[in-house]
Amino acid sequence: VQVTNTGTGAQAALRIVDQCSNRGLDLDEAVFKQLDTDGRGFARGHLIVNYQFVDCRD
Repeated sequence: VQVTNTGTGAQAALRIVDQCSNRGLDLDEAVFKQLDTDGRGFARGHLIVNYQFVDCRD
């Protein structure tokens, strides 16, 4: 999927390996940091993101 931080526009492409029961995405720490360009996600403990399915090109 292509994930976009709605607050900053930062994006990352990633593979989903697990999904939380509340339909949230459990992001790897490195990806979270890549998306959390303003530090607000770390301060809140979560990010608000949009995601779009894209071709993984496996």
